[in-house]
Amino acid sequence: MTMEKTSEYIQAKWRAGLLPGIDCILFGDGQIIIANNYLLTDYNSKTSNQHWHPICDTNIGSLEKYNADIWTNVDVFHGAIAYGSGQIVFG
Repeated sequence: MTMEKTSEYIQAKWRAGLLPGIDCILFGDGQIIIANNYLLTDYNSKTSNQHWHPICDTNIGSLEKYNADIWTNVDVFHGAIAYGSGQIVFG
């Protein structure tokens, strides 16, 4: 799939309220950073810390090669955070 087609594919999924059902950052060109996300809670001090650590790089085509049904429904946050020359959107 060309980069343009990949971007259109990802945007169509986003408009439908779908994202990969894994902890990751999905870029418009189909590149993905898979991550480990966990919460540590100290019940004595009643504090919690959430941690997010990247594990590896891959792409949407590689994930769908092994499981075509990686997409899950999300509530789309209607807004964006400016980042460099682009935007970050999330759900």
